[in-house]
Amino acid sequence: GEELHVGFIADNNEGIIQNCTNYGNVTHVCKYAIAPSWVGGLVGHNKRAIYRCRNYGSVSSDTAGEPIQKVLIAIGGICGGTPGRVPPCATVSRCENEGKVTARTGLKSLCIGGVAGNTGYATVKFCTNKGEVVADIGKDVNGGAKGLAQVGGIVGQTKADISRCENFGTVTSKGACSANIGGIVGMPHEALVIA
Repeated sequence: GEELHVGFIADNNEGIIQNCTNYGNVTHVCKYAIAPSWVGGLVGHNKRAIYRCRNYGSVSSDTAGEPIQKVLIAIGGICGGTPGRVPPCATVSRCENEGKVTARTGLKSLCIGGVAGNTGYATVKFCTNKGEVVADIGKDVNGGAKGLAQVGGIVGQTKADISRCENFGTVTSKGACSANIGGIVGMPHEALVIA
């Protein structure tokens, strides 16, 4: 039941990753997920800072499993995301994604973004997405359709602020379930500042 963290540069980041570029493709396939998965072009699970990094490779996830809330899939061109409480320095800043980001799942919770899937309390600043973002939410293993996707050109879901970011990529959600979808962010918090 352990979480899965996948990134081409680092699975987990607890320091500073800067001036890195990824050209490789990241592919995640899980036929029966029982714990959250964090999948990113550079970093899977970010707890500190990612600065001036670029991703050109495609990032994809194909996941099935029980439709329970705790099994989250968070996928992004730069990082999967940042869970829980983090230090004030936690950020994704001045990064750019040009790779296609896709997720196909029957799970209940999906967060997908051109830069990051779910950034939690980490800020996102001066980032750009030029890659296509596609969410495909199918039926779960029991044949039901109870999922909800958070789909954004920059971030799928966040509880922090997004500053000076641009999205040029197409953002699409399709399949059996509904989605919150936006050119910048799919599911913001109530006091979100987008500047």
